[in-house]
Amino acid sequence: MKYEIVFWGHVNNGIERYLPLMVSLKRRGVNTLLFYQNFDYKDYFSKSQIRIIEKYDLQVKDYSSYMGKDIFLRCANSAKKFFKKIGISFFYNKFNGLCSKLVKKNVNEELVAKMFAEFGHKISFFDDIHICKDTDYPYGSYCIKKMSDERRIKSFSICPGGTVHMPKSVKIDHVELIFDKIYAPNAYEKEWNEKVYQCGPSQNIISIGDPRNDLNWKKEIESLYKHDVDRKIRDLSSGPKFKILYVCGNLENFNKIDQKHNDLRDMGRLSKEIGNISLFIKPHPRYRNENIIRKIMSKMGVKDFHILKNEPLICYRDHMDLFITSGTSAIQDLLPGSYKKIALYDTIQRELDLKNIFSDILPCFNSYETLYAFVEKIVSGAGYVDNLAEEEVINFCKKWVAANDELDKVIENITNDIYAELNIE
Repeated sequence: MKYEIVFWGHVNNGIERYLPLMVSLKRRGVNTLLFYQNFDYKDYFSKSQIRIIEKYDLQVKDYSSYMGKDIFLRCANSAKKFFKKIGISFFYNKFNGLCSKLVKKNVNEELVAKMFAEFGHKISFFDDIHICKDTDYPYGSYCIKKMSDERRIKSFSICPGGTVHMPKSVKIDHVELIFDKIYAPNAYEKEWNEKVYQCGPSQNIISIGDPRNDLNWKKEIESLYKHDVDRKIRDLSSGPKFKILYVCGNLENFNKIDQKHNDLRDMGRLSKEIGNISLFIKPHPRYRNENIIRKIMSKMGVKDFHILKNEPLICYRDHMDLFITSGTSAIQDLLPGSYKKIALYDTIQRELDLKNIFSDILPCFNSYETLYAFVEKIVSGAGYVDNLAEEEVINFCKKWVAANDELDKVIENITNDIYAELNIE
């Protein structure tokens, strides 16, 4: 099959932004392919992503289609799956690393040329890959970008949306990079790209919105998983307890090991000291660190806690009494409708000298004592703090995920722009 567009993906955030565009483009009669730049995408994609792919019959490939005859790679992948199934993360990670090294070894310009001849696409669509040099990861990106340029295939990119921690100043050297077009979720990300990346005329960076936060897409996603989440919460319910869902941020780049899980520890302490709380924990989709979570909760003596899978956060909004997070773009899944149920607990931003954009519209605490007082008041029945009108929250969302347009027009606007680029008669 020939494709008009190939979406080259390597991270969850990028894939979550590709899927709504692929569905929308398919409805317009455009053939697209999602190519995952690793081996065996079903091992890496979340169950929710797999379900979307299957429901909408989207085309997906990975390097297993071209490296399946590598006996060492096949054996390493089988071992990786086995250890994942029996829950031994140490050996799973070891074989996962071996698979990655073998994939990297197999990727070269000859292989990429073979793929391009098979795909016949007009647009190469990259996720958040802004250093197109011959680096280890994502596997093949340098060859893919180079060959796209040589064959005059347009190169597009999409930025992650809902920026949470904004640097107070931009101090990054320019990177040699040329994209024909970059889709940014908001004016801030557009400005960031203009300052940091050399990508041709500024009009090639469009502030247009974040497709994963389009209201219509949220409704479709919720309809897909609501039944599963309803059943899960019913099975996990510990009676009429106050339910808190803590959403973990990405702390992998936070180097102070002794501090990076302090907020998670405080969640365990909070549930124990206040009592009558059932704690639900949603790990970061790329860095779940489930063993660390279990060790922390066990050490603190927390019994009533549950680690959730990667179902969309929006499906939990009717089941939880309160959502707490240090700040993550996943908060946008709950906005604007559920803003009264969200509180920020962020003790890390001071360490990194960063600003949390959500602190402008949500209750925000940077000490355990203030968070405790807030939650204890709610659990005791005193009610929530209504610090903003709904209209203000809607305008905030429009600014950050819809480029000041309507929240249900993001996918339509991006689809129209991509469709025009294809010059389909």
